[in-house]
This record gives sequence, C-alpha cells and structure tokens, in this order.
Amino acid sequence: MPATKTIIEQLESKRVEAAQETKKLYNEAIKFYFELLQDHQSLLELSTKKLLTE
Repeated sequence: MPATKTIIEQLESKRVEAAQETKKLYNEAIKFYFELLQDHQSLLELSTKKLLTE
C-alpha cells in the first residue's frame, strides 16, 4: 500500500476565488518584506532575537 495518496478534484468557484485572493495577499506580503529588506539590508546582519525585539 502506498504511503501517499493523490487526490485530484476540481475546485468549486468559491474555493477558486478564495485561493486567488489568498495568492494575492501572499504575494503582497512577500513584496512588502522583499522591499523592506532591499531598503534596509542591515536588518539581514541582525540575529533573530535582535530583529524581533528591537
């Protein structure tokens, strides 16, 4: 018996719209953080603890 099982089904239109909206929000968040790091490259040199607390 295989360890994984692939299920293929067609998305309902509401689920497609929700997936598209999720993708849009995800891309906006990634764009924000990418631009933030481009504008403030010194953030990349901080430790995780300092980055989250300062």
